[in-house]
Amino acid sequence: MVKINKCVIVSGAPESNIDYISNYINENTFVIAADSGYLKLDALSIKPDLLIGDFDSSKNPTVKYEKIVLPTEKNDTDTLFCVKEALKRGFKDIIVLGGIGSRIDHTYSNILCSCYALSKGAQLSIINQNNKIFAFNTECTLKKNDGYKFFSLFSFGEKSCGITIKGAKYPLKNADLEPFSSLGQSNEFKENTVNIVVKKGILLVIMSND
Repeated sequence: MVKINKCVIVSGAPESNIDYISNYINENTFVIAADSGYLKLDALSIKPDLLIGDFDSSKNPTVKYEKIVLPTEKNDTDTLFCVKEALKRGFKDIIVLGGIGSRIDHTYSNILCSCYALSKGAQLSIINQNNKIFAFNTECTLKKNDGYKFFSLFSFGEKSCGITIKGAKYPLKNADLEPFSSLGQSNEFKENTVNIVVKKGILLVIMSND
């Protein structure tokens, strides 16, 4: 029996190309469609394991798999509800696909989901065709062969202290970042891997390949 240890949430943000989604879904992933995200999966002939949404922007479909219908007026976005459901089911490795769109408020809300998951002891990455966003508060390793040319670091919420970056074009040693600082913008790989450590606070990592 295959152990399912990763959850992929497919959100409904408008995208010009959705083919990349298939690269993150296999027999080892539990797939949640967030509201109109199911339309992307339908277009890719992928059946989700669970559909969650209030369906205020898409038709509420009749499906043969599990579905949770949410009220249109609620405190959590559809994507955050999906994240909470994934955490409730024990997933610690979560990817949100299609969560970066033209609505900046929606994108920022999805970024907050990464920080929420981190507070619950899980790792959540937000990925589209050109970007990967995640938060961490201890240590992380970035790999050049993952296909991202640039990476940026931003202190989230409060000052981040004791930041060390090794293997990058612009290294740091025991530095601090204020939430309004752009010091960590647009760094690049010097080595095949970049190791980042933060002693206090939360760092938001944004990786880009364009």
